Amino acid sequence: MIVLTTLSLATALAMDAFAASLSLGACIRDKKTQRRIALYCAVFFGFFQFAMVAIGWLLAGTFASAISSFDHYIAFGLLLFIGGRMLYEAIKGEGNMPLYSIKAILILALATSIDAMAAGISQRAIGEPLLILAILTGVITFAFSGLGVLIACKLSSEKYARIFDAIGGVVLIALGIKILIEHLAQ
Repeated sequence: MIVLTTLSLATALAMDAFAASLSLGACIRDKKTQRRIALYCAVFFGFFQFAMVAIGWLLAGTFASAISSFDHYIAFGLLLFIGGRMLYEAIKGEGNMPLYSIKAILILALATSIDAMAAGISQRAIGEPLLILAILTGVITFAFSGLGVLIACKLSSEKYARIFDAIGGVVLIALGIKILIEHLAQ
């Protein structure tokens, strides 16, 4: 039963990264770029999820209360920034920086992994081991994020490019709002 619970938690933690990778994949117009961005998303999202679970678990006793008081604001702000930028550029029909740049992927990986730190803190509090959850979360997020980009690339087309950009921006903003509401409701 513990394995099923851990697997469920790891999968749930990967869902934010999956949604973000779908949003990024919908922005890719260049077919040659799709696999590269899918790999970047898989690696960065998977690594950040793994690392944040580990950081949360390791710092549970030391910094848990200090970090938990503002982590949701950081995630909300980062997702609002990237999502707002996607929405703005979809409406204006122009873009200066590709929203699937390394910088944007790193920001999204950080923003979507903050919940994983809270999961690491809670796992330490109940006495669960670190490595199983951290590795499962990293591996599942790696797979879901890479697939999310590729799925969105297949579904989007040049004809609907601006619509998919707008939807992606709205999804990221909604994800930020969800994180904020979840943490404020606790």
